Amino acid sequence: MLTNPGFTFSGISGEHKIVPTSQTDLPIWGSNYTETIICTYDGELVKVYDNGPGFGFTDESVAMEFAAIDINDSQQIIDFCNKNGMPSSMRQFGNFRNDYIFFEDDKDKFSKVIPLGTSRERTWLFTIKRDIIRMNKCIKLNQAIQDADYAGIIEILLYFCFDLYGLDLEDSERRTETFKFSHHFYRYAEENGYHKQYGLGDLSINDLISGFLADINAAVYEAEMCNAYRIPHKDKYVEIYFSLWQHLHGIFSGVVETNTVEEITPLGCVKLSSPISTEIMNDSDKDSIIKTAKGVFADLFKENLKSVYPEIIFNKNGNPESSWRIPSLLDAMYLELFFRFTPNSSVRKCANPTCNKFFTRTSSRPTKIYCDDDCAKLMAKRNERARKKANK
Repeated sequence: MLTNPGFTFSGISGEHKIVPTSQTDLPIWGSNYTETIICTYDGELVKVYDNGPGFGFTDESVAMEFAAIDINDSQQIIDFCNKNGMPSSMRQFGNFRNDYIFFEDDKDKFSKVIPLGTSRERTWLFTIKRDIIRMNKCIKLNQAIQDADYAGIIEILLYFCFDLYGLDLEDSERRTETFKFSHHFYRYAEENGYHKQYGLGDLSINDLISGFLADINAAVYEAEMCNAYRIPHKDKYVEIYFSLWQHLHGIFSGVVETNTVEEITPLGCVKLSSPISTEIMNDSDKDSIIKTAKGVFADLFKENLKSVYPEIIFNKNGNPESSWRIPSLLDAMYLELFFRFTPNSSVRKCANPTCNKFFTRTSSRPTKIYCDDDCAKLMAKRNERARKKANK
């Protein structure tokens, strides 16, 4: 187990605003990509993470702040970028070479002088909203595992595996089973009429999911026949021969047999024709759901930290230092969460339904459900009023 979570990361603060994408050099990939957030003025280099030998679990969390942003409030997104910089800065992403050494510069500071051609730092507003949603759901998935919230787990798995609103290009590299599952579904949807620029159109997301699961079954049957008659062939879905895909396939087959996935919205809402019933689940079903969720949760970190690795950098005095290569603030936030999930701690959503905040629950307070005392007192008053009303 890693016990030294210390790492540093500097963001490029500044002034940001939202403009129509048509006023930028970015393409418009459908209705979700019509707005772009751009940096109109580069501010100072700010130490977003400066943890030295490590950080305490009571420290302020940039990742939890990001995951708690109300995606319907664009000003919250602008304020976050003004303070910390873009979650995925092209300048910082481009600072992976050793050019800074030849300019006798600090590597973090060198990010500011990496040219962007004639453009300014910019990205689609929807991309940042989607990053918020996915980090939010990542945290909630682990909470659902801890709480044995089987219905909650299934809804989150449906989102991560069948969300069609990100930019999943055909040559996109996917290293984990969960993201390969999602990638194959995206390709299947495209082959059957889905277009990233025009969306689903008259297509049904439930029919696409059912068709994809059936296509996996057909591919397995074809492989079995080819093997039986010794006919050379190439497996279409190699991952189905491993546990995680098999359990994902089983869980989703059960969903479409007993329910209808009506919609998976661009902003992460999964709408079903009826609530998922846990009463019809046996112990084997529940065990499969928990273990599958654990596999997906592990994959979320593998995929989101695939570009983070240890490196040697040289400081201002020309001396080597051990460090982390962290391409973006988004990577740094996932690295923070990576270190916060330990046998003695986890990140949870506040139980106050009107509060979006997250908090770290440690072994010293294993039953804590609210982010702070204010929310705890507020909920106590609400529950007291509800009891009095019920008694009347």
